[in-house]
Formats: sequence, C-alpha cells, structure tokens
Amino acid sequence: MAVMTGIHFYIVCFLAYIIGSIPTGVLLSRAISHRDVRQFGSGNIGTTNMTRMLGLPVGLLTLVGDAFEGYVAATLPFWLQLPHAPLVSLITGLIAIVGHAFSCFLKFKGGKSVATTAGVLLAIDPKLLLLALAIFLVTLAITSTVSLASIIGLWGTTIAIAFMTTPLLVGYMAVVSAFVTARHWPNINRLLTHSERTIPYGLFATWQHWQHRPQP
Repeated sequence: MAVMTGIHFYIVCFLAYIIGSIPTGVLLSRAISHRDVRQFGSGNIGTTNMTRMLGLPVGLLTLVGDAFEGYVAATLPFWLQLPHAPLVSLITGLIAIVGHAFSCFLKFKGGKSVATTAGVLLAIDPKLLLLALAIFLVTLAITSTVSLASIIGLWGTTIAIAFMTTPLLVGYMAVVSAFVTARHWPNINRLLTHSERTIPYGLFATWQHWQHRPQP
C-alpha cells in the first residue's frame, strides 16, 4: 500500500477533476456532425440532448463516456493503492461530478452530471446504481420526463438507504442528490410551468397523445 501525503491527495483530486471535466457530448458532436451540441436543442451536453441531435446510439455513447469518467475518478484511489481508499474514493467521485458540471474545458460550464454520478455510484457500490436506475426507470415510465426521473431516482435512493447503511454514505448521497437537483433548476422551472420536454414513451406521453388525438 502506498503512503499518501498531502501532495498525493491533491494530485489525485486534480486528476479526478480533469477526468470529470471531459465533455463527451461536445467531443462526439464535433467529431460526428462538426456541430456543437451546445448550439442545439436545450444546449445541454448530456445524453438526452445528444439523442435528440444525433440519435439514440450516439446518445448512449455519450452516456457511457460520461459514466466512465465518474467510474474512473472514483476508482482512482484504489488503482493507486492509496490509504483510506474507500473514503478518498467518495471525495474523488464527488469532484468528478462537480467537474462535469463546471468543466475547465468549457469555461467552467458543463452538464447536469447525471451520467457521471451513475459511474460514481457503480464504483462505490453497484447496488446503489441498480436501485437508482430502477427508481429512474419506473419514474420515467410514468412521467415520460427524463429530468424528473433523474432527480427522483437519486433522492429515492437516498431515502431508501437511509436506514440500511452508514450515515456517511447517506449524507454523501444527499449531497450528490442536492447538487444534481440544483443543476436541474431550469428543468424544475419548466416542470412548474408545464413546459418541460418529454419523451414519446410512457404513461404521461400516452395520455398526452390521447388528449390531442383528432376528434371523430
């Protein structure tokens, strides 16, 4: 096991920030279409807007890339065999999440950090990711709204584990959930004014379709 000094800690945190800052959506959109995803649709660099711009396969590739950043950042302390790796992993994972939202490559702007958070949860405990994903999918199937499903998925997981794990992990999930929720503030405003975009699947989308169907 390596001996961790202050400089080692700062270096690994810096690396986590750089890894989290990589704007997968921007890189893919420029490489594939020679356009910047920030100039399209909602202007977000994440999976949903990339799917609208370039299709589901590219959207999924963006999801995997962003999630991989979080996974790498959170597992970095283990790869480097640092002391207290589980605790340092929580810190580097959170730094990657923040880095994706405030990327040094995009003038300290960025995405909503949902996929990056998924990668961090996978690294910390795959069961957390599975629980969050299950809540996300159920909520999405009902509401047809990705932003709402993302928020509820994280907070639902935080509440579900409240009496099942350590206070540290519950507190960590609460901080991550609050950060991701804050990044969705424009979406929340649109939800309150019933102007948030939905996907064409799920119960709510079906209800909208029937509401607007031509009358015989």
